[in-house]
Amino acid sequence: EPQTQLRKIDVDKAKALGVKPGRKYKMLKAGFPVMNDDETRQVEPDEVTAPAIPPRKAVFLGDCKGIPLPMAGLCQNADL
Repeated sequence: EPQTQLRKIDVDKAKALGVKPGRKYKMLKAGFPVMNDDETRQVEPDEVTAPAIPPRKAVFLGDCKGIPLPMAGLCQNADL
């Protein structure tokens, strides 16, 4: 199953909400909420990260004369 990429942290927003660079950034990037460094507020990933980029499906076929049906099915909905 395709995995979404880790989100990108807006460091300025995170610092403004009380989360300094460190281990908590990894959790936020993965989409999990964390407590700020003062432990007074929960910071949600959507507050400090850009939207996650959905994965893309790429297909590369060689010698394509007569593509078998099962292989053609695997190629459906490919982005590239």
